[in-house]
Amino acid sequence: MADASLKEPPEKKEAKEDEETAVVHGGLVRMLRKPADAEKLLTKLRSNDPPCALDFADSVHKRTLLHWACLHGRASVVDFLIEKGVPLGGHDANGRSPLVLSLTRNFNGPHVEVANKLLEHGALPAKDSDEAGDLLLEIAGSGVVSLMEYVLSKGSN
Repeated sequence: MADASLKEPPEKKEAKEDEETAVVHGGLVRMLRKPADAEKLLTKLRSNDPPCALDFADSVHKRTLLHWACLHGRASVVDFLIEKGVPLGGHDANGRSPLVLSLTRNFNGPHVEVANKLLEHGALPAKDSDEAGDLLLEIAGSGVVSLMEYVLSKGSN
């Protein structure tokens, strides 16, 4: 019979698993930086056993792979994650959704193609949410009139 004192407490085991997942998640996020690596990432994600949960959010930024793919404008990865049912409306540590991140002027943004994909799949925030204002500001900053017209015509949920 095994000595009970040698067993790891469940909390410690969960923390260790979260740390391991965070390391794997970080490696996947780094693959989004270069367009060529994004295709390699898709190959890993399409495997029968993805390296981590597709909706895992890192502990610092609270971002999922979808957040990072939108920020970097990786449309093929965004398509895959949407197809797999990753939630579109999750907010990062700064309260920004993947839609708002896709329109920021960082990382060669705004990424209008990605924003349009998200909108096509229902990522429009409620009109009385804090995010609605952030979205309008990012769209105005992007200068994409057609996107502003679309959002205003839908009036948010």
